[in-house]
Amino acid sequence: MTDTSLSLRPDFVLAHADWVRNLAGKLVQDPHLAEDLAQSTCMTAMLRPPQSRGNLRNWLFTILRNSQRQDARRESKRRQIESGAARPEALPSAEELVTRAQEHGRVVEGVLSLAEPYRSTVLLRYFEDLPPRRIAERQKVSVNTVNTRL
Repeated sequence: MTDTSLSLRPDFVLAHADWVRNLAGKLVQDPHLAEDLAQSTCMTAMLRPPQSRGNLRNWLFTILRNSQRQDARRESKRRQIESGAARPEALPSAEELVTRAQEHGRVVEGVLSLAEPYRSTVLLRYFEDLPPRRIAERQKVSVNTVNTRL
């Protein structure tokens, strides 16, 4: 059996898998990305054995570092593409703003035209943002009465 055939065996790569995983964890802070990087490194090591017997950990480190660089380039390119394709958030036109302001004015006019105690109940609830329980306490009525007025 030659040295190259030894490197093709899964048990050779598995013997170094923990070392690769630890190193990947030091290179990238995200544990999920580190695990992906370690798996990619091990897969590459099994598919492309080293040319010589040399320092096998250096060889694995080179694969790991190259995988990390490729991942970083892919991620950068993905962000550029997504950024270029993203549409800016649409802002309302002046006409839409005027329409909305007019609608608010009609709502306010409608509330102000209500008879008491409905007007004050609606104002306390929706303009002062008081919960029905607090309105009931303030108006000295039951919560059911407040809900009916609303």
